[in-house]
Amino acid sequence: MSLRLTKEGPHDEVERGQNDENKVAKSNWNKVRTKTFAQILAINIMDKKGDINLHIVVDSLRFAAFSSFALLILIGIILTQLWGGIPNNTVIEKNLGNRNICLYFDFRPITYVAPPLYTIVVMFVAAYACAANIRVKIALLEEEITTAQKNFFYFCHGFFSFGTIMFTLCFAVQPLDHESLMVHTLPFTILIIAMVFNQIAVVWFGDLSSLKTEGDNISGESKYFVPDWSRILGKVALAIQIVVSLGKVIFQINALGIWEHGWFLYVHNPNYVIVATTIDWTWFVLSFISPIVESAYFRFLHPYETANINLKLSHGRKKKEELPEEL
Repeated sequence: MSLRLTKEGPHDEVERGQNDENKVAKSNWNKVRTKTFAQILAINIMDKKGDINLHIVVDSLRFAAFSSFALLILIGIILTQLWGGIPNNTVIEKNLGNRNICLYFDFRPITYVAPPLYTIVVMFVAAYACAANIRVKIALLEEEITTAQKNFFYFCHGFFSFGTIMFTLCFAVQPLDHESLMVHTLPFTILIIAMVFNQIAVVWFGDLSSLKTEGDNISGESKYFVPDWSRILGKVALAIQIVVSLGKVIFQINALGIWEHGWFLYVHNPNYVIVATTIDWTWFVLSFISPIVESAYFRFLHPYETANINLKLSHGRKKKEELPEEL
């Protein structure tokens, strides 16, 4: 299997090629352009040798990861409301002070369906992290980033996967007392921090590699294929996400300090409840909706301009005459 970083789609390579193999690939390319779910995630071309050239748009996997998570939250909201809504005076509300998004995962019937559905989220996040790290490795080989930057991006993507896996404890442990409340809440805290690091990696790697255009910058035009204002907007959104995530983590730590009171802030103060609720929904928009919109923009409007991955897959069997003599 071979890996190659590309900022162009398979069809662009075919258009430039004039040999028979590329013509066959172009013909097969036209055959597989169907509107399937797999097409949203990647594009396959079967060449005349039976090999599969897989062009993976990394933002497709990011889009799938965040969209599936957001869809699960939406399902939780709908099922909880249909079942009678969130009960009053829950352990979460008594200790955190407000009704946060996590409550839509805590009561039936969502508890019957969320655990198996969440495995889909974990799968997409793991696939995205692997693809993103492959892209980072190739960017290092092309001298677009340093070794220190590569290690940081590896950490961000790995931490995001770890945080997503740890979140399964939120389904497994229901908050009944102080101990179970901590076990139920801390994995969510880890995920909040992990999502911030992942977004830092997305923005920074975009500046260093994935959003850059081919060629030099002699013309004086932007060396990025996206407008400068959009990159600035992305950094502003990241800065706000860091602030609200920090606030959310602080509020959660405060809530876990003293049962039904708060460690250093009283959780039932009306002003506290307003601020906590505002932080909750601002965090949701910046941590879920914003990545979905951003990744969808790259996937559907610029799928061959951002840095992606080409994989060539083939079986390992060889003809007898092709085997080394020592075998």
